Amino acid sequence: MKKQFLAELKKYLEPLNTSERDEIIRFYEERFETGLRYEGKTEEEIVDELESPKQIARNVLEEYGYRVRMVDAHEEVSNDIKVGSIIGLILFDIFLASFLVPVLFSIFVGVGSSLIAFIGAMLLLPFVEGTVNLPLVFFSLGFGFLWFLLVLWLWDVLIGFITWLLRWHLEVFRYSKTKDVVRSLRKLRFQSLLRRSPKLMRTRQTLSLISVLFIIGGLIGSVVQYGTFNFDQVNEPLVEETYQFEVADDDVLTIVADISFANTVVRRGNVTEIQVRTEFFETHPLNVDFSHGTVQLQLTQEDQSIRNWFRVGSLFSFLASTPSVEILVPESVDVKIIDLTMSSGRVTIDGFTAEEIRVHTLNGTVSLDRIQAPIIDVRTSNGRIELKDIVSEDITLRSSNGKLVLNNVKASEYDLSTSNGNIELSNLSTVNEPGSKLSATTSNGSLILEDVYIYDVRLRTSNGSINYTNTDLSFILDRLDAHTTNGSVTVNVPYQSS
Repeated sequence: MKKQFLAELKKYLEPLNTSERDEIIRFYEERFETGLRYEGKTEEEIVDELESPKQIARNVLEEYGYRVRMVDAHEEVSNDIKVGSIIGLILFDIFLASFLVPVLFSIFVGVGSSLIAFIGAMLLLPFVEGTVNLPLVFFSLGFGFLWFLLVLWLWDVLIGFITWLLRWHLEVFRYSKTKDVVRSLRKLRFQSLLRRSPKLMRTRQTLSLISVLFIIGGLIGSVVQYGTFNFDQVNEPLVEETYQFEVADDDVLTIVADISFANTVVRRGNVTEIQVRTEFFETHPLNVDFSHGTVQLQLTQEDQSIRNWFRVGSLFSFLASTPSVEILVPESVDVKIIDLTMSSGRVTIDGFTAEEIRVHTLNGTVSLDRIQAPIIDVRTSNGRIELKDIVSEDITLRSSNGKLVLNNVKASEYDLSTSNGNIELSNLSTVNEPGSKLSATTSNGSLILEDVYIYDVRLRTSNGSINYTNTDLSFILDRLDAHTTNGSVTVNVPYQSS
């Protein structure tokens, strides 16, 4: 970049004699040296700050008394636009940019959201019952700051890609103020802030070193305290337990669970009694209680999610066995309510008729199959939600980061929302039994609807396409409101108003 800039400038300064030309070249060589060595800038950033070699040469030659043919400074767009460049740009936008920008944004949001959850856990730790493992707190503080730097780096990558993409667009269309636009965007990067503030850069380097020392100190402290790195969650075996509870055929069962971490399955089984099969760590057992008076099955576990942030072993939990619980209910026993609250783990509920189904989990996929319940409420902070063969009146689904998939579902009202993920709906209600209202919203993802027969439909996405098709076009919607900020809308269903 520097060599090219100086070579072009030297070429445009040819009318000057050798000594005059060399003097100008030395001045700009020193400018590059100062920027690189003392200001922490890159060659590209220095070039962006300077005028073009052609413009610099014009100014210099005029000062030396040469007559130079000038171009109109107010000219915004050149007529010399190449069709091939435009076609290449369009193809890149369609096949790559439309995919890369959302992916980079999703990664940034996902890593940033995880950092916020991590910080929240750190703030809540003093209020959690039990002693705090000081070495692992140091480890987590160091790890958390490096995590924060990763978020800032991802932000710079996102802004850098957007800047490069926009610059390409502007250069293809010969926009004369491209450098000004690019310069403004680059100021949004964290690295640009560091280069403008050497003190801040030194502070970041110091904190990075301290963070590494905290991590090393935490590991050493764990070895001193436990004689190992305390990967207890990896090495600890699961303990199997089976519980059985007698119930009468006319009993109406309520199932309530508040579990920290486990894959959970609730289903009908070929059994005469309620069976609960569990596999849990001995250090984090699951409490299973049954009340014959209220006919309520209750599963509880001390919430270890916050404390586990500060266990080195939890960072390697993917190597450990996963706790699980399976609840089998006899076919002859009616179920009134299933209410599950989870910190983490997959949840599957299959084959029930109930008054109410509620599942709230922080992290995990939730699957409901063959369910009949007037009220279905499923919420997850990070996970996919799947509904299949469902009959209900009011369905509410919420996910901060995950896809929503519904197939063969009948309900009166649907309220569906995810911050990051597609919403895929197929065979919702029927022409003969249509639903009354559907609201489906995603901040980053596409909406795909096939054979959705609901009178009032509202579809929203900030970044993604909307595709709505019905096989039976005799069904006419009362209202369809479909909007996307960045994407296409394809609808083949008839409707009265929007």
